Amino acid sequence: MKKSIVIFVLLVGVIIVVLFSFSSFQNHEENQIAEFTKETTVGQVIHNSSFADFGEFLFPLDISIPESATLDELEDYYTWYRYMNTDKTVEILNTMKKQVDAGNQIFYPIYTEEEMRKEPDKRNTGLFFFRGNSGSKFAILNAGGGFMYVAAMQDSFPHALEISKQGYNAFCSYLSLGC
Repeated sequence: MKKSIVIFVLLVGVIIVVLFSFSSFQNHEENQIAEFTKETTVGQVIHNSSFADFGEFLFPLDISIPESATLDELEDYYTWYRYMNTDKTVEILNTMKKQVDAGNQIFYPIYTEEEMRKEPDKRNTGLFFFRGNSGSKFAILNAGGGFMYVAAMQDSFPHALEISKQGYNAFCSYLSLGC
């Protein structure tokens, strides 16, 4: 009887290890996506290795978007945004990824690590930087946030991207209303 229990426990342990390894492999694969498309899932964006420190801020923290939702399905989850331009969302994400992959910082926390440790909600704030020409004028965009959630991807990011294409620098604030 004891031998059966030991074998059963070992078998369960092996299954858990295999499942964990498969899950880790899947996450690793998701993190290596080279370019986003309309079919890319929210989870693949959030967990992409390029966005390791701020991926969760690319979508509103204040609403529940399943990680399995594709970028093309986003408007189904945004109360105030209908007729979202998925092509623009994909362009924004790919531009941001290219900047990070080139070694450029694009997200800047506002608070120090000590301040965030004391008040964990302060982790949900920062500035996204859309790089134009070095030394050029800059704009600070703070669209949205006056209602249910912050949706920088649909509010500030499209404007910031276009400003940066003109050679100017643009900063977009991110503050979760859950703070």
